Amino acid sequence: MYLGLKVGWTFGASLFGAVLSFAILKPLSRILGYGYFGPSQNCQAQTSASTTGGLSVGFITAIPALYRLGLMSETVEPDIVALTLWSLSAAFYGLFFGIPLHKYFVVKQDLPFPTPRATAYTILALHESSNGQKHARTQARLIVLSFMMSIAMTVASHWIYFLDKIHLLYWIGRAAGSLALQKADTLWGWQLHPNLAFFGAGIIIPTSTAVSFFMGSIIAFGAAGSPMVASGYLAGPYGFGKAGNGSAQSWFIWSGISLMLFSTLAELILQYRSLYRAFTDAIISIRNVVLKAIKGKVPIKQQQSQEEECGKLSTLIYKIPTWWWVTGLVLSIIATCCVLGFYFGIPVHHSLLAVFLAFFLSVIALQAYSTVDINPVSTMGKCVQLVFSQISYPTVFALQRANLICAGVTAAAAAQSVDMVGDLKVYLPRTCITFMVVQ
Repeated sequence: MYLGLKVGWTFGASLFGAVLSFAILKPLSRILGYGYFGPSQNCQAQTSASTTGGLSVGFITAIPALYRLGLMSETVEPDIVALTLWSLSAAFYGLFFGIPLHKYFVVKQDLPFPTPRATAYTILALHESSNGQKHARTQARLIVLSFMMSIAMTVASHWIYFLDKIHLLYWIGRAAGSLALQKADTLWGWQLHPNLAFFGAGIIIPTSTAVSFFMGSIIAFGAAGSPMVASGYLAGPYGFGKAGNGSAQSWFIWSGISLMLFSTLAELILQYRSLYRAFTDAIISIRNVVLKAIKGKVPIKQQQSQEEECGKLSTLIYKIPTWWWVTGLVLSIIATCCVLGFYFGIPVHHSLLAVFLAFFLSVIALQAYSTVDINPVSTMGKCVQLVFSQISYPTVFALQRANLICAGVTAAAAAQSVDMVGDLKVYLPRTCITFMVVQ
């Protein structure tokens, strides 16, 4: 949640959960004698760890913005019921979206999914190797040590200033008599932040991704942003709501979102055949559920073709019954419409639009996560905000609140869809039986 509030990106906890659960629960299972702790149980433990991250998505996007703009009560207590019901209504979309999407992203596309793939290999290595428990204890010690170092450095930075920010360009510019270098530090924020959380994020993401982030920052807050401010086209480096064309931060944020959105759409368009087959299969599955409910049977030809196709795709994939996720999705949509309408005054058709956008943008979030291992939660929310900004409401207050609430639904669905499909990359559960999927 800290990284989400700081930079708008979230990172899964599945790999840490897999190692820590093995290091803690494996010895306890022997000491207490409560049962066998194998790969299946390890997968279930890491799933519990990874899903807790998705529960915080509302606190990263919509909820802080609602209170910052004064769109809710002055204190949280009067809004607890509304926020709790909103969280519950948006809590299951990732589960029901992820089940049909796994067939496209995990099986047909076989996208990298760096962290889930690493988690699967780690679990297999821990349980297959005779030194697995020793290795897990070593990794657990490193995690605990990193945790303690992060806390110590964060606390120390409140008293030792250079642990929070290092003004390297300012001092170089002052020594060289360069006002431009000093302004790059003081105005544009080109400072070094020795934050261990960011160091950890840099270790996790690929080098190409980190370089792309850095190049984007150079363009927005250096090569392009600085001349635009100097010419008077932009009002300043940072801030929102400024006169004219705004600041470099507010001007480039939509450029960045557009680049991310349309580049991902271009990749999806290139895979239009696979997408078409995936959506066709989903529609046929839903139709079969309806026919089964009405007539008590499913067309045999279609049922056999689906079974043959799934058998060709992977013998390890367990087909979750379609009526499970279809029924859950319908109930979630009904709950969302009721909660958003009763507590926030959002019409039903606007709630349905938010759910539709949630599914569409969940696909984009999955495409991003499966390749660069980062879930752009806040970016997906901003796309919905852009759509709802064109919808009229009686008052500005109602428009702003509906904008943020619907964006929160999308962000929650995107985060949870990523968690669900990522877990399906590691394993597919059926009651107490777990199949390891390492492709």
